[in-house]
Amino acid sequence: FVSTILYLSSGPKSVTSQFEESLERYPQDALSCYATTAPQKEIICPQDRMTYCVKEFMNSSRRECGSTREFPNDVWDVKEPGGLCVYRKCSATCQNETRSFIGRDGLINSRTSVCCEKTLCNDGFSYERGKAVILFQICVLVAILIIEL
Repeated sequence: FVSTILYLSSGPKSVTSQFEESLERYPQDALSCYATTAPQKEIICPQDRMTYCVKEFMNSSRRECGSTREFPNDVWDVKEPGGLCVYRKCSATCQNETRSFIGRDGLINSRTSVCCEKTLCNDGFSYERGKAVILFQICVLVAILIIEL
């Protein structure tokens, strides 16, 4: 349960009461996000998932993007600098984080989740997070080269 207080002109309101108010005004005041699996790419978030817009991205190759059992809906986004494997969605919960795991190719992959609460905020590239992913990729490549020598 989130106990964050939002300060509005009528005074502090809890996230729960703000959510209940937005349900009363749904879909007029609903959060809109980019969604990878939606044909039109921009959607009004469903009532049970209208708290966050989420952008997840990982350091997989273009060939592997969307071809894994764990992340079948990922798409290669050429608008991102250098291209990036991404998945965008609406969510009720979200945590800004980076998770590492071993991919099908035996290499260490990382998946980063970036959360935001404004309409259509999950489109742009997160340079701060992106730099960390790129630095991680460089470290992995250097480690591979060292091991092969």
